Amino acid sequence: DSILKTARALVEDTKKLVAVLLQAIRDLAKSAQDAVDSITRLTDTVKFGCSFIGTEQSDAQVMLINAAGMWPQPCPK
Repeated sequence: DSILKTARALVEDTKKLVAVLLQAIRDLAKSAQDAVDSITRLTDTVKFGCSFIGTEQSDAQVMLINAAGMWPQPCPK
C-alpha cells in the first residue's frame, strides 16, 4: 500500500513537472518569435532610413547600420 501511494505521488509530481516544462517551452518559443519580429522591424526601419541617406553618403549609412548593430550588411540602393 505504501509503495502504491508513493508511486502515485511520483506520477502526479511528474505530470506537474511536465506541465510546467511545456509552459516554459511555449513561453520561450513566444519570446524567441517576439525577438525575431523586433529584429525584422529594426532591420526594415534601418533599411528604410538608409534609403533616405543615399549612396553618396556611405559613411552615414555605415554609422546608421553600426548604431543598429547590423554590421556589415550594406544598405539597399
